[in-house]
Amino acid sequence: MARPERKFTEDEIDEIRELAPALTQEQLAVYFDISVRSLRDILKRDDRVFAAYTKSRYKEGVLAAKTLRDKA
Repeated sequence: MARPERKFTEDEIDEIRELAPALTQEQLAVYFDISVRSLRDILKRDDRVFAAYTKSRYKEGVLAAKTLRDKA
């Protein structure tokens, strides 16, 4: 019998938003006690999780670039 699909709760998605800029996918998988493959499968099938992860990573990159530009 196959395991049920892992779904993230809204609270877990909020955690992804907070942690994604600082952690790799491998580290996020360990944090949520799932395999990296499971995390990647979830990112592919759940638009909420994908959006939270990518937007969080993108925002952090933009902030870092802006800070570097301001210091230059």
